Amino acid sequence: ALSRAPGRPAPGAVLASFWTRSRPGVSAQDGASATVADRLAQIVSAAQASPSARGVFARANALAKSRGPRKVVFGRLGKDLGRLDYVADTLTLDRRFLAGDTRGAAVTLAHELLHVLQHASGVPAEALEMELEAHALSLRMYAELGVPERARDGFSREALRRLRRGPEHFVAWMREQMPGKLYLEGGNFAELADGQEDELERQEDRIAGLKDPVRIARAKKVADWTRRDIGLLRSPAGRRRYAAFSRRVRALLVRLSETL
Repeated sequence: ALSRAPGRPAPGAVLASFWTRSRPGVSAQDGASATVADRLAQIVSAAQASPSARGVFARANALAKSRGPRKVVFGRLGKDLGRLDYVADTLTLDRRFLAGDTRGAAVTLAHELLHVLQHASGVPAEALEMELEAHALSLRMYAELGVPERARDGFSREALRRLRRGPEHFVAWMREQMPGKLYLEGGNFAELADGQEDELERQEDRIAGLKDPVRIARAKKVADWTRRDIGLLRSPAGRRRYAAFSRRVRALLVRLSETL
C-alpha cells in the first residue's frame, strides 16, 4: 500500500489528475498492466515529497489542460534513464525503473516533464540551457528527497561535482557532453541561426536519400522543428524569449552552486 504524507493528496488522487487518460496530465502506456500503473503511482507519489517536483507537476497539469495528457512509457534506453522524444511526443522511462529505485525514477520523470514544459515555452528545441535547467532540477530533487550522493546515478554525481566548482565549470562540462546543442552567449543569435540553416540543409539532403515512409515522415518532422528554431532565432520575439530563458538558467546555476 502507498502511504499518504500529511498535507499531500493520496497517490490515487494524484494519479487521477496527473496521468490517467480521462483527465488532464500524463497518461500511462496504452493497455498498461496494473503492475505498470501501480509503479507509475509509486513514482508519482515519491516525487510529491519534493517541492521542486510539485512545481513541475503543477505546470505540466496546467499545460495538459489545453494540450491533452502526456504519454509515459517504459522502454529500454541503454545508458539513459529517461528520454523525451519531442518529435513523437512521448516520454520514456527506462525499464530499470519498473522496480527498485523509486526516488531516482521520480527525479527522472520530473526532469523529462520539465523538458515538456521547456519545449512548449517558445525557445529553441535543441538549446543546451534546457539540459542545464533540467539537470539543476535533478540535483535539487535529489537533495530534497534526501538521496545520499553515493546512491545517485553517475552522471548526477559528476554534475554536482562540476557545479560545486562553479557554474562555468558545469556549463563547460555539459557542452562537452552534448556538443550538438545550441548555447547562447554574447547574443550570437545570427551565428546560431546560420548554424541551424546549415543543419536544415543536411536534414533535407538526408530526407532526399531515404526510402522508408516511416523514416521519411519522422525526418520531415525533425526538419519542421529546425525551421521553427530558425524562425525563433531570427525573430525579435524569439530572441527575447531565448535570451530571458538563458539568463534565468545562468542565475539558477549561480544560486545552486552556492547552496548544494
